[in-house]
Amino acid sequence: MKGAGGWEAESRLNILPAGKDSVVMEWQCELPSSLNPWERIRQYRRAVRLKEEMDRTLARLTVFLSKKRIYTGCRFLTPFRKTLR
Repeated sequence: MKGAGGWEAESRLNILPAGKDSVVMEWQCELPSSLNPWERIRQYRRAVRLKEEMDRTLARLTVFLSKKRIYTGCRFLTPFRKTLR
């Protein structure tokens, strides 16, 4: 995943079955942390922006995949589980 500030982070999109015609999508990302308190504040702000970008992307993906004419046989559930570590 590439952030708006030009930085990159590795992420994983898990798609798990949730019944006969549904799936649950979970997007995970781990970011490094520093012991420097000022750097940690900067990293926290970056993580918040990344979470917002991931939420927007998942919402758009849900709309796209929920259209039966595009993808049949599966319904996408909302809301997504969102965590910020």
